[in-house]
Amino acid sequence: MIAAPPRPAGASCVHYQAGDGLLDLGPDIYQLCFVDDVLISKNRLERA
Repeated sequence: MIAAPPRPAGASCVHYQAGDGLLDLGPDIYQLCFVDDVLISKNRLERA
């Protein structure tokens, strides 16, 4: 399970999993939140 911070008011968020290669996904997961196509929040998520 991944503990994510609350979504900022009025924002839409996307999640990405990063790794070293196309099929080699690592443990890093990122949350990017936008309002009117402007990035307002970025977080590295921890696995709980």
